[in-house]
Amino acid sequence: MAEKYSLPPNAESLCNSMRALGYSFQAAVADVIDNSIAAGATKIELISPPIKDPDTAYLAILDNGHGMNRQELIKAMQLACKNPSQKREDNDLGRFGLGLKTASLSQCRELIVISLKNGAINIASWDLDEIKREQDWTLLLLDKEETEFQQIISQLKKYSSGTAVIWRRFDRLRTDTGFFETAFREYLSLTAEHLSLVFHRFLEGETKIPRISMELNGTRIKPKDPFIKSSLSSVQNVPIYIRQGKKPDFKDSVVVKSHTLPEQSMLTESDKKKMGLSGRTLSEDQGFYIYRRGRLIHWGGWLGLRKMTQASKLCRV
Repeated sequence: MAEKYSLPPNAESLCNSMRALGYSFQAAVADVIDNSIAAGATKIELISPPIKDPDTAYLAILDNGHGMNRQELIKAMQLACKNPSQKREDNDLGRFGLGLKTASLSQCRELIVISLKNGAINIASWDLDEIKREQDWTLLLLDKEETEFQQIISQLKKYSSGTAVIWRRFDRLRTDTGFFETAFREYLSLTAEHLSLVFHRFLEGETKIPRISMELNGTRIKPKDPFIKSSLSSVQNVPIYIRQGKKPDFKDSVVVKSHTLPEQSMLTESDKKKMGLSGRTLSEDQGFYIYRRGRLIHWGGWLGLRKMTQASKLCRV
């Protein structure tokens, strides 16, 4: 008879492997915001105060979603906390229950989550140095009095409920102390541009998609318009509905829309800025734009179905 032997993965080794999944800084922030949207948030704030020392620099991603009690927070901090085959809510942009942890720890050594629900503050932290010391999956549960993020807690208490995800100790962004803040601010600027495109349908408040607002240090993030729908010169064709399986209705259909953009010479500077076209040509962004529940997950290129050509440079599908 076979002997059964429990063989959990080495905590430190698995954490380091997860950190090498290839997240960019802006894609990692977007994955955290997916959780905010799933939590029903209508407002999301990115907060990063002036940096005196790279070791104390942090980024807080704060939302006014439904928040978590102690047990819900512990479950959310668990790796693979959701089964991918489990039925999800319509606004849930996750799948494997890994995004919050893998995205965050790809950028920093300490992930702190502060959540407000039913008037109670709950705090949990994954600290890679603690995992290395303990050689175990040691989740830290903190009292609100022992955290230095009292300002973030005060900001959170403006809402009846919500969550703040805090990144600290950015070992992947290390530069000389004198240049760290410049590099970090550049990352935040690129992130704002990325979010304005990826979540543009949420920021616009498009029909059947929940409207959200986003701010970076108090400055509103405005939506991009990759199809220049606001331009009279842009052509939007009739949508095609591709029904899945044998369902009698089109409720869960894949919706395909095609857009023909105006020539670049006809675009105003305002159009180019709204498209996010700065420094790029129309030809570079031609092709498929794929959304999942309103969230842009792929843009540009033809996914191997055809080549990028000048003849199709104005086409977006």
